[in-house]
Amino acid sequence: MLQCSVCSEKPTRKCNTCNGKLFCNKCSYIHFDYHIEKGTFCNFGKIQIFLSSIKMGRLKENIKQAIKVIESQKLKILENTSKTMHSIKNMMNLAFEELEKMKKKYEELYKKEFFDEKEFSQVEEIIKERLAFEYPFFGYIEGTLTKNSNAKKANNKRVSMEMLESEYKLYVEGHTSCINTIAVSNDSTLIASGSGLQKSSDNRKSIWSINKKHQNSSDNTIRVWNAKEKQQIAVFKGHTEPINSIVMTSDNHYIISGSNDKTIRIWNLLAERQSELVLKGHESRVSSVAITSDDKFIVSGSWDKTIRLWDMQKKCQEGIFLGHEDIINVVAVTNDKQFIVSGSGSELKNEDNTVRIWNLNDKRQETVFEVHR
Repeated sequence: MLQCSVCSEKPTRKCNTCNGKLFCNKCSYIHFDYHIEKGTFCNFGKIQIFLSSIKMGRLKENIKQAIKVIESQKLKILENTSKTMHSIKNMMNLAFEELEKMKKKYEELYKKEFFDEKEFSQVEEIIKERLAFEYPFFGYIEGTLTKNSNAKKANNKRVSMEMLESEYKLYVEGHTSCINTIAVSNDSTLIASGSGLQKSSDNRKSIWSINKKHQNSSDNTIRVWNAKEKQQIAVFKGHTEPINSIVMTSDNHYIISGSNDKTIRIWNLLAERQSELVLKGHESRVSSVAITSDDKFIVSGSWDKTIRLWDMQKKCQEGIFLGHEDIINVVAVTNDKQFIVSGSGSELKNEDNTVRIWNLNDKRQETVFEVHR
């Protein structure tokens, strides 16, 4: 660190008359007066630093290495951009295939004069409703393309798993506690798994891992795996207790999860964001989540004996279904978006043990199957 030869502050100029002595701005005026008193010439100049041959060699070597790293990063950005574009193209192709199927069906109906029973219901629907699509939307894409990790030579600092995941997007470790739920994308390319160590009623210890740390901790994470490349590609953290249920939207944009922490969370798969949204309302653990086929509504079942309906677009609770007399273990939605199906009961109480069907639009109970006794 350069210092003023008088007061040790940061220097701004040097005196060439005095063998290059360094002075700060304030002390330079005092030094100038000194030369006037002595009747000598004062020649101030810019500070110039000359490195030793060893330091200069190191500097040039590090600069050459830095340029290589920059060029390598450019190639990596190009490669990953190509992968992202490929994913978007696949998404577009799938959408076009679906639209072509719809178009073909419309064209077949257009040419007909007589219709069977199944076709007639479709015809009635077409007459009553006009087809309209939402404006095509891609989730917000973000990335770390030029972030400098500032790695220093001869620095043997220990790198944690968290740093490898957050800084370098390297996932060298999978789940560290038991896996409770799995979801597969519609195109079978992605697998999502939810984890968390459930508390056992008889206090038995987990023996699946030989690592003591894993036995006594719960990772409470969602991990996403590429089925084709056979590797982990993302980790989502946010739930504070075990995850019981996860589903994926049909467009592979979002994951919805339910947890013992009484929340439902929505995660952005494209941007790999940590918890896009947290939905709160249940008074006990969320045991099961489902989503309608048009990705507009989430259904959740809980140990608080309620089923709740959530609007994906408005991001709020749309309705609550009451009727079960015991904890709800599982919920599902019919493909026509008309009905919710739920299952309830526990080994300890044995109070409900029913399957119930609910009208999603009218938000009322339709049927109770009391067969599990």
